[in-house]
Amino acid sequence: MQSYAEIDLNETPCIIPGCGHILTIETMDGMMGMSDFYDFLPDGKAVALKKKEIDLTQKVPTCPNCRGSLRDVNRYGKIVRQALLAESTKKFINWSNSEFVPLAQRLQGLQEKLSESGADAMKRLANIEAASVNLRDSITHQIQVMHKATLGSRYKEFASAQVEISTYVRKVSREEQPFRRVWDIVQHKRRTEGTDVGGFEDNSGVLQTRQVMLASALLIRCHLAVVCDFLSRARINFEKSSVDFSAVRKECEALFELAVSGTQPAVQAEACVFFGRYCAAEQFFLTTAQKKFIAAGTTQVTQLNDLEARIVSLKQAGLKKIEEAKVVCNNAPGSTAHITKELQEVEGMIRNSTLHDVLRPEEMKAIYDAMSREFGGTGHWYRCVNGHLFTVGECGMPMQLARCPQCNAQIGGQRHEAAAGVTIAMDLETQMRNMRL
Repeated sequence: MQSYAEIDLNETPCIIPGCGHILTIETMDGMMGMSDFYDFLPDGKAVALKKKEIDLTQKVPTCPNCRGSLRDVNRYGKIVRQALLAESTKKFINWSNSEFVPLAQRLQGLQEKLSESGADAMKRLANIEAASVNLRDSITHQIQVMHKATLGSRYKEFASAQVEISTYVRKVSREEQPFRRVWDIVQHKRRTEGTDVGGFEDNSGVLQTRQVMLASALLIRCHLAVVCDFLSRARINFEKSSVDFSAVRKECEALFELAVSGTQPAVQAEACVFFGRYCAAEQFFLTTAQKKFIAAGTTQVTQLNDLEARIVSLKQAGLKKIEEAKVVCNNAPGSTAHITKELQEVEGMIRNSTLHDVLRPEEMKAIYDAMSREFGGTGHWYRCVNGHLFTVGECGMPMQLARCPQCNAQIGGQRHEAAAGVTIAMDLETQMRNMRL
């Protein structure tokens, strides 16, 4: 072994990172795996990037002597920044999952509480003056309208939950994710320098659309819980009130399309069920109004005909979505089993012009328990054949077969061999290799 005094710096240059340790470039290049990232000339000069994929399990490289930072060493800047971004993405996934589960469990508890207090609510709400409501704007506004119409007591906790869920939705949006923030910085730098902005796109699998879908679905479910309870129990002035959920149904359709692109059959089926429930809720309001007008002896034939036309249209649209959901459930029974019961009950509401909340306490508890453990492995991250992330515990190598909770594809493996289609989560390099700052 040579001492540093014996090293010819012209032949073997050295690097001194911020920690002060002296390291030869030859040694550091080997430890950093530079040959995996770059093509080199015989003189050691890097001339081109390699198309090498990296996985989300990579660690941020540090000084081999003291674990000090290497961020100030330009030679390894790409490797370090890439590892930092991978680490940030993993932290984002773990954080978003840990934040989502308590929110979902809280909403489930509020729904159960709302259902259990239904009889008492009917008595109390009967003493409240008939409300004039306009349920056609945003979800946030509609919840506030119903909260105010019941004198601010019955839906107080739901209004609070809606604010928390909405905040969570913003935090997990594409714009707030680590990869997108880096992408925005790169694009800004390129624009200010007048360079080409191509080659670094933001539509990579690195962006986590699952969190966005789950958050959006939770917000819709919160709204639906209040809507179904309010329309079926509160006193409403039908002559001065209006209900139009067409804008929210478009959000359900957008959620469905996002779930299709992300191969999330459970979310696809749930989006269809949401759409059907909004049809049932609006249909229930219109049917009740129609009966009230007829009982009052109205002579407004045109008004009654318009109501009937809307009722028929809503029933057709709702049943069509229910059929779409059935197809999804039949194609992916494993990941959509918890939706089947709700699907049947919502279909019954649409056909019979009835309205009630649909509770699935046991099924949802099992799902949330599973989600709380979903990313509790050692940090060895994998993707199923459809690109959904999961982790493996113990030694980090697959030892048993399982099913992806998102799409029901085969995951895991046996005797340290991954199942067919399962790959190590390698998806950052494809987008990062063309980045220039």
